[in-house]
Amino acid sequence: GGGGLYHPGAVAICARARELGLVVNIHVGGLAPLREAERLLREFPEVTFCLDHCGYLKPDQPELLATVLALAARPNLNAKVSFYAERSPANVALGRQVLAAFGPDRCMWGGNFPAELWHPKLSYAEHLGVLRDEICRSAAEREAVLAATPLRVWFSGV
Repeated sequence: GGGGLYHPGAVAICARARELGLVVNIHVGGLAPLREAERLLREFPEVTFCLDHCGYLKPDQPELLATVLALAARPNLNAKVSFYAERSPANVALGRQVLAAFGPDRCMWGGNFPAELWHPKLSYAEHLGVLRDEICRSAAEREAVLAATPLRVWFSGV
C-alpha cells in the first residue's frame, strides 16, 4: 500500500505480464502516477497496456490532458475512453483529442459498470451513445473503438 505507481510490485507485474502475454490495465488518475506510468511503458515496450478512464480526464485539467496526450507517443498504450460522467461539449472535445492522439486503433469504450454509480446522469446506453455518436465521427472510427480494438487488446490470444 501507498507509494507511487513505479515500484517493485508494479515492475514484477509487468515482467510477469510480458512472460504470459497479458495486458496490464493502468487504473490511476493524477499527474504523478501518469508520469510514473510512462516509465513502465518505456521499460516494457513489448507489454500491452490500457489506460483506464484515460487517467480520469476532466475538462478543467489541461495539464492532465497534456500528460495523457503525451503518453499516446508510447505505441504499447491503449486508451479506454470512459472518463466522462455526463454529456457535454467539453467532454466530447476531450474524447476527440484522445481519439486523435491515440488513433482509433488504440482506443476503446468502457462502460463504467454499474452506470448508476459511476455516471448517474447517463444511462449505460446514453454513455455508449456519447462515444458512438459524438466522439466517433465515422463508421471506421466506431468499428475500431467499439469492436476491433477491444477484441485485439483483450482477446488476441483467443
